[in-house]
Amino acid sequence: MRSAIRKDDTLREVERLKEAIRLLVEELDPLGIYLFGSGAQGLLTPESDLDLAILGSKPYPPEHLFALRAPLSLLVGREVDLIDLRQAPLPLQAQVAAFGEPLYRKSLEADRFLDLALKAYARLNEERAEILGDIQKRGKVYG
Repeated sequence: MRSAIRKDDTLREVERLKEAIRLLVEELDPLGIYLFGSGAQGLLTPESDLDLAILGSKPYPPEHLFALRAPLSLLVGREVDLIDLRQAPLPLQAQVAAFGEPLYRKSLEADRFLDLALKAYARLNEERAEILGDIQKRGKVYG
């Protein structure tokens, strides 16, 4: 059974999240930090992890993001998943752009990146709509 987080627990989590954002800004100097997944949807439970997307001016070394997961998890009191938006698949970039909550923005470059991701994803869906329609009509992928 999943139990909802109480209001006073939420206030503590907000303070801990602010500390986590400060740590990320110090360590990574990002253009933007975004909450996505169940946290952005307001559906966090005590068992939920925290999904954070980080946008840098360049891709981050994966081992650097991995090394930050443990201290961040200790700060916020739950597991933290970090993704590098520059290296994320286009559908995930679009999900963060459409449904993510900005926690930190250094510049408008972060907004431009997310706008371009949404446009690219929309274009991809348009391009593959004909292909998917054809597959549905034929009932098979090949031949």
